[in-house]
Amino acid sequence: MFKADRRSKVWRVDTPAGSWVVKRFDYAPLRQTLAYCLGLHPAQRERRRAAALIARGLPVVPIVAHGLLREGLSTRAWLATPAVGGDLQT
Repeated sequence: MFKADRRSKVWRVDTPAGSWVVKRFDYAPLRQTLAYCLGLHPAQRERRRAAALIARGLPVVPIVAHGLLREGLSTRAWLATPAVGGDLQT
């Protein structure tokens, strides 16, 4: 596990297809649902910012998958990127 706090968890998943870093947002699931519907969820902001930086030619690890985990009326968002090392310079 790379990071775990009350807002999110980040961990690495190794598969035969490659290694991935997954970030799951764990804070207040009902608030996440509302924020996602309004386009204000942190996962949505991260996706927009990553796309904008990539469009400017900066070295950013692309978000290759994203989604929502639905539990009744609650939602938790997640993002996945390829595992590229300790940082972009390695």
